Amino acid sequence: MAKNIGFGSLFGTSTGAIGQVVSMSFSGMESADVETTALDSTTNYRQYKPGLQEPGELSVQVQYDKILASHKALTAHFNSQTVLEGFYVGFNGSTTDTDTFGGYVKSLSREVPLGELLTATFTIKLSAAPGLTVS
Repeated sequence: MAKNIGFGSLFGTSTGAIGQVVSMSFSGMESADVETTALDSTTNYRQYKPGLQEPGELSVQVQYDKILASHKALTAHFNSQTVLEGFYVGFNGSTTDTDTFGGYVKSLSREVPLGELLTATFTIKLSAAPGLTVS
């Protein structure tokens, strides 16, 4: 079983990699619970089946540089409020071991600390299930 670190992982869009990424965090996918318990159920335990699935969100923190083309592009995606089908996360520097997904930039926050690098966090709302490709 491989034990990998995040170093070398990539985040990008169909137009190229986003520069100066320092961390990425998936909120996780989940299924809704649909209760199926009826008055004539045979046990006194509630019964469920899986419902609609939530694809989750990806938060990407970058060392923010407002003149960097890739950071400008993400800001433009936030302002456009349109779904982009070309997002990807490549693991360990790989362009074949990737998650690909569509989504939109849901939020953009910036931090301006005293004596440290400026950072920004872009949160991408996935619009459907991500695809995982492993070669």
